[in-house]
Amino acid sequence: MEVSALILGSALGGCARYGASLAAARWFGGGIPYGTLFVNLLGCLLIGLLSGHKGPNSMMRLLLVVGFCGSFTTFSTFALETLQMLESGHFVRAIGVVLVSVTVGLAFVRAGISLSRLL
Repeated sequence: MEVSALILGSALGGCARYGASLAAARWFGGGIPYGTLFVNLLGCLLIGLLSGHKGPNSMMRLLLVVGFCGSFTTFSTFALETLQMLESGHFVRAIGVVLVSVTVGLAFVRAGISLSRLL
């Protein structure tokens, strides 16, 4: 049953991401990746709402937080986990994760593009 909730949430999140990205690009045009910005920020709001103090039960958490939000944007999960580190007093760890995620992430994208051109 848990896997079904995860699959359903992931499918819905992926479809919602695609639709929201297209709509944002249509509304705001090009130049800046508004679609990605929109879904990342909306995903942060959603995961915050869904991870509130009472939070959903485990099945709804799999469906909505892990499945939907995880598929809609992993940035929302990144933001939630970073905030949790900050709130628990792990400031250096949180800043380190942010810096490594952004800098190494960009470097890995560049490396992947370079490798694909070699192959």
